[in-house]
Amino acid sequence: DLDVDEVVTITYSVTVGDTPNAVLRNVVTSDDERAVCVDAADGNGDCTTTHNTPSAPPPPPDKPELPDTGQGVHTWILLVGAALLVGGFMLSSATGRRKETAGERSVNLDDLL
Repeated sequence: DLDVDEVVTITYSVTVGDTPNAVLRNVVTSDDERAVCVDAADGNGDCTTTHNTPSAPPPPPDKPELPDTGQGVHTWILLVGAALLVGGFMLSSATGRRKETAGERSVNLDDLL
């Protein structure tokens, strides 16, 4: 039993769902017929409290596009290198044939071995 103006602190915990901005109402009740709610000093005359669950968190920001790191440059370098290599072989072949047709003998790898 509590005397008038006697204060008691009651601690409890509640687990609620994940609905944002939900309203929770708390009412003090008792099975004892002597339990009556009297006006409290804080003006809470009906022995109830109301609480809201937290608001929904803001959505995460959109993922920004990744910057160009120059990966495409490698492809162009390979293509240009391959074209120069093919062009060099073609030029070498054409130059070797011209010497033979002009009466000069070119040296082959087989002649050296």
